[in-house]
This record gives sequence, C-alpha cells and structure tokens, in this order.
Amino acid sequence: MKNINFVTLVTELFGILNKERTSIYYLYKKPREALVMSIQEKSRAIMARQYQEVKKRQQSMLMRSAQELGLPEEMSHYWNPIQGKVDQDARAIYGSSHAGMS
Repeated sequence: MKNINFVTLVTELFGILNKERTSIYYLYKKPREALVMSIQEKSRAIMARQYQEVKKRQQSMLMRSAQELGLPEEMSHYWNPIQGKVDQDARAIYGSSHAGMS
C-alpha cells in the first residue's frame, strides 16, 4: 500500500480541490472537527437512505409485477410521494424489516 497523506486522501475522496475557506485546507487543519457528523446530520443521512431504499424496493417489485403481466417496463418507474414523504402503507410494505430474504 502506498503512502498517502491526509490532504491527498481527502482530495481523492471529494474529487475536487475546493479553493474556498471551507476546503481541503480547513479539513487538513482541523480534521476531527470537520469530519465528525452531528446527530442532526446523521439522522438526515439515515432518513435519506431509508427513503431511497423504500423507493428502490417499490420500483423493483413493480418491475417484477410488470414483467409477469407483460406490461411495458415504464410502468415500474412509478413513484408518487406526497410532499416528498413516503406513504405509511408503502413504508410498511417496502421498508426494511428484520426478516431476511433468500
């Protein structure tokens, strides 16, 4: 494994070397403070991930049903959240559960 310093690593992770004050220089000077997520940021990330997982599961199931019925593939791209919120029924059906699938 080659030696990579922190600035190179962060530059590769973010892909862009930002020239502003809140850039790689800031991350290099204060890495712990800059890279620690707050509770609010963590909860936002978890909610966004769950939203995407529900959407992916629903569209996957719609695609399987459309293929079985011989409908066009465009039918599986249906997604209609109200005000950006997932319907509770859809969340219960397509949300994550503790049961594993084979």
